[in-house]
Amino acid sequence: MTKWIRLGFFLLLAVAQLYITFDVITTKEEVLDRGKAYKFNVAPVDPNDPFRGKYVTLRFRDNAVRVDYVEEWTKGDLIYVQVENDEDGIAQLVYGTKYAMDNGKDFFVATYRGKLNEDSVYIDYPFTRYYMEESKAPIAESIYRESVFNTNIEAYGVVKILHGEAVLEDIIVDNRSILDLVEEEQKETLSPTN
Repeated sequence: MTKWIRLGFFLLLAVAQLYITFDVITTKEEVLDRGKAYKFNVAPVDPNDPFRGKYVTLRFRDNAVRVDYVEEWTKGDLIYVQVENDEDGIAQLVYGTKYAMDNGKDFFVATYRGKLNEDSVYIDYPFTRYYMEESKAPIAESIYRESVFNTNIEAYGVVKILHGEAVLEDIIVDNRSILDLVEEEQKETLSPTN
C-alpha cells in the first residue's frame, strides 16, 4: 500500500511542477501579447559586469519613485509602482505604494532599495535581464554598452505590463531592435571581404 501512496505523491508533485511551469510561461506570454508597452530609458552599467551568462543586464535611468511615509519602508520590501507614458512615449514612474493597485492604472512590482529624500525612494526593477541566444550575447553586450555611453544614440528597454506583471520584450538602440543589430553585425563578420 505504501508503494502506491509514494507513487501517487510523486505523480502529484510532478503534475504540480508542470502546472507551475506552464502557468509562469502562459502568464508571460499573455503579458507580451496583451500588455501595454512602455519605453524605459537605459543608463550605463559597470563596464566590468554588464553581461552574465546568456543575458544582457540593463540599468534604467529613472530608479526613484514618489511614495507616502518614506519612514515605513524597509530594504527589500515589495513596492507597487504606477507607471504612465509621457507625451514622448517614455515611461514615467508616477507613484509607489505597499499595496496592490486597483485603480485601473498600469503598475509593476519592484523592490525597495533605499530612501532618496523625504517623499521618494529608490527601487530595483524586476526586469533587468534580457535573455538571448548565447552566440549573440557578446555582440549584444557591445552594442548595448556603446549605445548607453553615446549621448547621440537613443536606447531604451521595451517592457510590456499587464495586471502588475512586467516582461522585458526588447532593447531598442537607435530605433532598431538589438536582435536586428546583432544579426546585421554577425552577417558583416561572416561575409567574405573583397
